[in-house]
Amino acid sequence: SIAEQRASRPISLCNALVQAVEENQVLVVVGDTGSGKTTQMTQYLAEEGLADRGKIACTQPRCVAAMSVAKRVAEEEVGCWLGQEVGYTICFEDCTGPETKIKYMTNGMLQREALIDQDLRAYLVIMLDEAHKRTIATDVLFGLLKREYLSELTTLDWDIESIKRQKYLKLIVTSATLDAEKFSKYLYECPILTIPG
Repeated sequence: SIAEQRASRPISLCNALVQAVEENQVLVVVGDTGSGKTTQMTQYLAEEGLADRGKIACTQPRCVAAMSVAKRVAEEEVGCWLGQEVGYTICFEDCTGPETKIKYMTNGMLQREALIDQDLRAYLVIMLDEAHKRTIATDVLFGLLKREYLSELTTLDWDIESIKRQKYLKLIVTSATLDAEKFSKYLYECPILTIPG
């Protein structure tokens, strides 16, 4: 279960992840399949209060993955009904509510939301999960997020304290493969955090 997997993780891993997200606008996270990238990272961030400043979105390449992960996290980890604190959005189905803090969705649904609200104001963290399973939708999201939300990284002099204080959109890219270097290079040489399997 998620609870058992989580209990086996050192607290230092949670602290390292939260600190890396707080201190960086963009982060690439690498971990083997089953390391908890999809189910636990969103929880760590929510528990540390990041979801109080904006929702945490986690994209999935497929509808079934978005639904099943949201259901598992809601029931086993958070202990809530699906659609409350944890929900999902896929084509023709929205299982979220006003209290939803963690939202799993397909890459295409995040694209649609970006068309409606170009600033994606509802979100503090966007996690592009399974980025190594590249699809057209994933590649479009990479381009959109880089151009619209991350382009100022090259022109502004960021310091850690200003990043922590402001509600800047944060991007986390997760991968189970060694493509992390490519993702990091594409996203302005952002740091890479490795989660042990």
